[in-house]
Amino acid sequence: MLKQLLPDDVALVVAEESDYAAEVMPAEQRYIARAVLKRQREFKAGRSCARRALAVLGQPSEFAIAKGEMGRPMWPEGIVGSITHTHGYCAAALALSAKYLGIGVDVEENTPLDEALLTMICTARELQWLEQEPRSKLDWGKKIFSMKESVYKALYPVYGEFLDFSDVYLTVDRATLNVVACVTKPGACHGQRHVVNFVTDDHYIYSSVIVVQRP
Repeated sequence: MLKQLLPDDVALVVAEESDYAAEVMPAEQRYIARAVLKRQREFKAGRSCARRALAVLGQPSEFAIAKGEMGRPMWPEGIVGSITHTHGYCAAALALSAKYLGIGVDVEENTPLDEALLTMICTARELQWLEQEPRSKLDWGKKIFSMKESVYKALYPVYGEFLDFSDVYLTVDRATLNVVACVTKPGACHGQRHVVNFVTDDHYIYSSVIVVQRP
């Protein structure tokens, strides 16, 4: 499902069971040395998927993927992308930076959001819109969470600015369900607008943001 949200030249690799037990590079071991088993498996799967995606792009795959600021993966020069994982699902989406500035993908379990989290994730404008969708308010809340995660993953590596949930608001066309994200935080990406793509199935919510290089 996630593949349909990405251009053909973005390499997407979804984890198989073997990826969760893959060996990490020696330089990566320190990131999970004290982690619980669940986190170790997610980390291994994410790095394994990323290395497989590098190979799809024709890049050397034996590359130690360090963690940078805010835990973001540090890709080889000339590569952009992101990793996502949730219960039972992990994937990496990578592309060449000659064409793309940023790639953000996120996958979440397709379950309603805890209502207590709505005011943390949604802006006042979004909450007002959700009040008009009372039967699906919490379902949309989870979609908003995922879409904002994709926005952050796409933009943070480019601009190095932390974006809180309140720094981005989403507008949704009710007829087409097209979504546009607008950054309101003052700074390098203030006022930027980006299309957010999403799709759902019975198990997961999938979202993506693609930032293309300007000609």
